Amino acid sequence: MSLLSPDALYVALAPEHVALLHVRGGLRPRVLARESVAVDAASTTGAAENWRATLEAMRHAIDGKPLRGARTHVVLANGFARYRLVPWRSGLRDREEKQALVRHGFARVHGERVERWALRWSEGGASEPAVACAIDQGLLAGIEAVAADAGLRLLSVQPYLVTAFNAWRKQLRENTAWLVLPERTRVCVALFENGVWRHVAVRALSGRLDEALPVLLDQEAFAAQLPGLAAPVYVHAPAAMVPGPRAEDEPVHALTVADAARFGAARHRAHALSLFGGDDA
Repeated sequence: MSLLSPDALYVALAPEHVALLHVRGGLRPRVLARESVAVDAASTTGAAENWRATLEAMRHAIDGKPLRGARTHVVLANGFARYRLVPWRSGLRDREEKQALVRHGFARVHGERVERWALRWSEGGASEPAVACAIDQGLLAGIEAVAADAGLRLLSVQPYLVTAFNAWRKQLRENTAWLVLPERTRVCVALFENGVWRHVAVRALSGRLDEALPVLLDQEAFAAQLPGLAAPVYVHAPAAMVPGPRAEDEPVHALTVADAARFGAARHRAHALSLFGGDDA
């Protein structure tokens, strides 16, 4: 495969598994292969910190496959990211001052560990909170090394929450709504109030989503200082996992990759999202 390969590789990295989607480009892209590789269960304790076993699983999954030159997009499970909302202050002059504010916010909770993390944040209005994420720099460096060794053209690395928000931002930006992103052992919950980030959290998920979600949303609404909030819920998950509405004014919508494409999401984003459940791209 040449460096001008029309092929694309989409990779989902999670503490429990690695998923690959190999797509041949052109006017009518087609899926060449889809694969999921389990991560050593003994190595998945402390997901946000213990990413080395996942990198080894990624290397093993790619090894020997005809992928050299493939345009590669990596999406990280929310267990590999830490999120917080940062209220921008007036008078922040440049990126360095914003980074200092974001770093301070994470350091208040996580201490000196923040020095090992790469920090990213959204750019919103001066009066709107930004969503910031922290990812271990070693994990990012490891992804780059695996991609380089395999001859891949690494184009993007994003957390699942960021990829999902970018895909369905039109729906979310026009509503006060919940975004729910379940994974195998965790669920990310984000709240938007009149289109503005209001709350984000990643919680453990030990049972069925349809049973856990009502209590979870009540708890997160209380944490967001909006107790009793009634709002639509948007869930990206296989249909069997999507719960029914909690009340007439709290409908539950299943987000699909087809929705993302209809609302203008880039095809690479839709393919990446298909690795985290819902429907295929």
